Amino acid sequence: MKAYALRDSITGLYLPHGKRGRMNSYRDFDSKENPRLFSRRSAASNTLNAWRAGRWGWRGYGEDIDLEPRSVPGRRSQEIEIVCFELTEVL
Repeated sequence: MKAYALRDSITGLYLPHGKRGRMNSYRDFDSKENPRLFSRRSAASNTLNAWRAGRWGWRGYGEDIDLEPRSVPGRRSQEIEIVCFELTEVL
């Protein structure tokens, strides 16, 4: 089974797993946590595009709430790559 992850090609660090559905899921690359794995390359690509946009946050109140990205200085999106892993079952 193939799995995909996002890796910083310069540092070799992976995007950490984090908690799904939380606004902090697009954090910086870290070596302390397990990498976030994706079952499809398109899912990894979508996450990379969202990470490039910046940190996502809410704007507005009541029924006029919008989700928008806020740029993060120092993010080097051109050095992030999608890597493929082949997962095998160990008995």
